[in-house]
Amino acid sequence: RLARIWVFMGRFSPAAVAFAEALALLERAASPKPLANCIEGCGFRQMLSGDLAGARPAFERALSLYRAAGADSAALGVLVNLGDLTWALGDLDAALKQCREAVRLMRGAPLFAKEMLGTCLTNLAGVLIERGELDEALQVAREGLPLRQDSGHAWVAMDHFALRAALVGRLENAARIAGHVDATHCSKPSLRQPNEARAHARLMDLLRARLDERQIVRLLAEGAEMGEDEACRLALED
Repeated sequence: RLARIWVFMGRFSPAAVAFAEALALLERAASPKPLANCIEGCGFRQMLSGDLAGARPAFERALSLYRAAGADSAALGVLVNLGDLTWALGDLDAALKQCREAVRLMRGAPLFAKEMLGTCLTNLAGVLIERGELDEALQVAREGLPLRQDSGHAWVAMDHFALRAALVGRLENAARIAGHVDATHCSKPSLRQPNEARAHARLMDLLRARLDERQIVRLLAEGAEMGEDEACRLALED
């Protein structure tokens, strides 16, 4: 758990040491579910540190162990991670298929966390935005983003909705949403994940091409003062 916290803070070296120590203990314990959780965390470390190809076998082993342990909800979470990884690798068609399949499986599961469904739906919306399918992305986001907001994690996905706002011509709102996300990342502190970092970079290129620097600075500052409710309201506008 400590290693996972370090991963999301971008402290990859101490996380690697902690994961190695944990893995040595958990492999000997022969308890598949805690071992799967640790291996899944290793996959996050590899993905967030840029080793996308190395993350896949970690996620796939974690998935196999969760299934062996009968941990169906955790296995669904790994499927979400694999879709996120496929998306980060640039295969939008495969990522779209994986996200849709994960949503379908979650809806059919007897028990699942609403936050997990929200994560999968906002990932699906993000893939659709990157593909240019902006109307469907908004429909999906209107279901998924409130689920993430209920758990206090809407900001994690908000870079995609800032980008969507810019792509439909709402540049000022896009900049305000981006300012909210920047401020939240700073306050946590937390590292942007690969897909969100790519969406943010694309957004900033759009803003710099269409707004002057003083406008951008002002709008980002306004967004930094917004609460999550207001940022979500802007993100879900037509």
